[in-house]
Amino acid sequence: MTKHREVSELWPQIEGYLERMACGCYVTQSAAQSIPGSTWTSLSFGTEVFDQNGCWFSNYPTRLYAPVRGIYVVTAGWCRRAAQNPTATYQAIYLRVDGTAPPYYGYNILRTIAGTDITVATAAVISLNRGSYVEVMAYHTDSSARSSSGDYRTYAAMGLVYPTPPTGAAGTEPPGGGGGGGGGGWDGTTFRLLHPDGTVLAEYEGNETGLRDAITNAAAGDTIWFPARTVTLTSSLALPAGVALVGIVNGRSGLQGDEVVLADGSLLLNLQIQHYHTSGMVGNAYALTAASSGWARLEHCEVSALVQAGYEAAGLYLASDKGQFVEFYDCVVTGYAESGGTAYAAKRDLTSAGSAHFYGCRLYGTTDIFKEG
Repeated sequence: MTKHREVSELWPQIEGYLERMACGCYVTQSAAQSIPGSTWTSLSFGTEVFDQNGCWFSNYPTRLYAPVRGIYVVTAGWCRRAAQNPTATYQAIYLRVDGTAPPYYGYNILRTIAGTDITVATAAVISLNRGSYVEVMAYHTDSSARSSSGDYRTYAAMGLVYPTPPTGAAGTEPPGGGGGGGGGGWDGTTFRLLHPDGTVLAEYEGNETGLRDAITNAAAGDTIWFPARTVTLTSSLALPAGVALVGIVNGRSGLQGDEVVLADGSLLLNLQIQHYHTSGMVGNAYALTAASSGWARLEHCEVSALVQAGYEAAGLYLASDKGQFVEFYDCVVTGYAESGGTAYAAKRDLTSAGSAHFYGCRLYGTTDIFKEG
């Protein structure tokens, strides 16, 4: 029996992956928010300017999440327009972590000038666990409730400066091992389903059945951590909307055997995805199929498809009558074909409104890089 490696052995590889990740977001308000007088209130945001790696979710509009443990810079500001600032009062702000204060990160207060637009801003460097979240707390001393600007003048931003390794009783703990009340260690051989706040919802066997169970039970905003092994699919795998699938070890977490179907909001990180038709197998082979509207994103992934003579392969297939926007960052996307077959890195049907965008990627195709039609 092969002995599974300890978490302490896995961490250096996880760390190497995290160091290549860019985590951050910038959000603003999309509607005015009433702030009661002399009451600390968490600001709610509705417009996502950008979000790299799942730092903000519309169903948790007051929170900026840390996708990985590390040191973050967080900035924010809240504005009252002149009509909401009729008398000179005090206006304050601070950053609250995981719903608890103190500490009052970046506390700032100023006295307003009556009848003018006023913004109080803050910034802080904060150490966050994976799954921790930051809220922007707003306050004023007016006797009546006053509204925030409800636009770009009220904002929040967060960016990862440097990821830090988790610590625990044994000295190391993998992602999600101690965040959000999940507790307990993890040997990195099972699928682990996490809530956006870092809570460990469940663990599943590290095989196809376990993966499909995790996907069935995942909801938008959840993350599934993929163990350091290759899972063979017996049929196509449809991902749920808004769920992240994250491999814990670069080059060791992978899927093979059939296509993976992307959904709106699919996020795939650090995975190998292979759909190979070996000798004697018939039909076209697509590793990824974009069969939804909305968007999907892949980072640090290797995607490849292989077919025999007479058939077609593509790393990415943009299906007909769909308009999915798919982004690839630092990925390798390949289509292979045996003699007599055709293969492309990406293929789009003529009737598809979808598009693919590649940043820092390597693309290969036996026939050509791209096919439309």
